[in-house]
Amino acid sequence: MEPTNKRLIFVSCGQVTQEEKQLGTAVKNLIDSIEGFQAYFAEEVHDLTALGHHIFDALHRCSGAISFLQKRGSVTGILGEDWGIRSSVWVNQEIAILAFRNFLEFADLPILVFKDADVRIEGAMTSFIVNPLPLESIPITLSQVKKWLESTDFAPCLSDEFQAKWDKLSLNSKRAVNCLLSEGGQLVKEINVRRKLQEKYGLEKNTASNAVREAKIQFSDTGLVICHHNIQTGDEMSLQPTWKWYLARVAQSVK
Repeated sequence: MEPTNKRLIFVSCGQVTQEEKQLGTAVKNLIDSIEGFQAYFAEEVHDLTALGHHIFDALHRCSGAISFLQKRGSVTGILGEDWGIRSSVWVNQEIAILAFRNFLEFADLPILVFKDADVRIEGAMTSFIVNPLPLESIPITLSQVKKWLESTDFAPCLSDEFQAKWDKLSLNSKRAVNCLLSEGGQLVKEINVRRKLQEKYGLEKNTASNAVREAKIQFSDTGLVICHHNIQTGDEMSLQPTWKWYLARVAQSVK
């Protein structure tokens, strides 16, 4: 998915039955119909590449999520006892990823969860405060989703925030980001960024050094790149995790 100026809402809904598909599609259509929002309704994933490019990407960029804990079968305990009915492993994993995003980014990511009455909460879900609503008919669910979207405070759209930060960088600072990416993006020595600026863009040694000094000031101002001071082995740079996805897509085209 390309960056959008709308708040992305991740929809985590089963697609095993026709009823589940109808629910997921209806929720997606409702979200898309509300100004300022766009839904991501995960398609079936066939390989790890698709998983990383689509689902993980959407989980990283979404401003909120709607998850459905639907029945996925009975579970027998280790002693043969009836444990209860579990929900989708995928959905539980996606909620766990979003919870980690909250921790990693110090964010407050709104999550709306619906649960089938027969489903038993398990694993990490027992520790997450999601207060699931009962899963009822599609019209009732859509009404609750609409109310949630209209009454919830979502963080600013990341793509808009990123563009404002990116526009503050000079051309050579953008080139420095490109060089940082080509060196791996994490804990890259400044001397390697300077060398790359000379090799890739034909900058003179002094010009490359000045470009890195200017970039460090602008990186500190925008927060797009983290500068690590290392008196022993030389200063280093790392892409800020929140902006890594955006940086990787725009910096590669810098001339």
